[in-house]
Amino acid sequence: MISFIIPIYNTKLELLKRCFSSILELKHLKYEVLLIDDGSEKFIEEFCKDFIKDYSNFYFFRKENEGVSRARNLGIKLAKGNYVFFIDSDDTIVAESLDSLKLEKDTDLVLFDFELIEKEKKKEIKVLDIINKKNFNLKDIVLEFLINSDLNAPWAKIYHRQFLLKNHIIFNKEIVTGEDLNFNLDCLMCNPKIIYEKKVVYNYYREEISSRNRLLKYKERLIGNYNYLEKKKLKILSKLDLDFQEKIFFIKNIVSLKIKNIFNTIIDAEEEKILTLNFKNKIEENIREDLKNIKYTNFFTKLRYFLMYFKLWIIIKIVGKFRKLYLKVRRAKI
Repeated sequence: MISFIIPIYNTKLELLKRCFSSILELKHLKYEVLLIDDGSEKFIEEFCKDFIKDYSNFYFFRKENEGVSRARNLGIKLAKGNYVFFIDSDDTIVAESLDSLKLEKDTDLVLFDFELIEKEKKKEIKVLDIINKKNFNLKDIVLEFLINSDLNAPWAKIYHRQFLLKNHIIFNKEIVTGEDLNFNLDCLMCNPKIIYEKKVVYNYYREEISSRNRLLKYKERLIGNYNYLEKKKLKILSKLDLDFQEKIFFIKNIVSLKIKNIFNTIIDAEEEKILTLNFKNKIEENIREDLKNIKYTNFFTKLRYFLMYFKLWIIIKIVGKFRKLYLKVRRAKI
């Protein structure tokens, strides 16, 4: 049996209905659905309880608002299925693909493709191109997770629940960004048996959701989280048997992503007028160790890094204005 775990926080009712209805299209798979209400407004609880009245395998749980990581952890704890499948409450599953799934008993993690839907445009995302190689192993998959953001999310994956419990794998409630990737890296470091199914089982509806509230509430923790994830990736990389050129390639990608994330956070903070002295000091503290690896990155990453390293905040502000204009034009073309 599969336990579908759906964290809910003030999701629009029509999106909740869309999500739940996609699961009800399953005809052969044995499953349960755990709705974890993370302290939503009361009408969400009323809607969910009313919806599930006719479905004995849907269960509703309400908790105080503590974030999606705690909600998912509660779902893992309460689940009765051998496997768990996480769903975001504004997304849907492809029931036809999951209905035909046959799982081997010793499988710990199953990876699937998904469909990205944005402004009514659809794009199929094939998450593991390495599968085209004649031979691949856990190392190949770990390397993909280190640089392929399409693999970050916990959805479009099936996890063996006992594997998670046995290895004490949970979502880190202290992380405010990158908690999904952190969870998956923890899974990989416990040497799971992995299967990749080349089928779309999940529809990811991406919308332009502002990260403003998270920035205002957690700006310094965001910087720390980017640094934490970079260190974790580099530590994992150091344990893998790679030649020098391979290692440099992955170092370049890992460091570049962190520098880009921090640089963009500075621009957003400047726009919100919260680029405080403490925040600047936090940035300086969290990019200091990157100096030894910055030589492996491209020109634009080096430029971002040294603008931060030499505290050229005015220039960063000007770059931010051009970035804002660029994003506006790009979105208009979508």
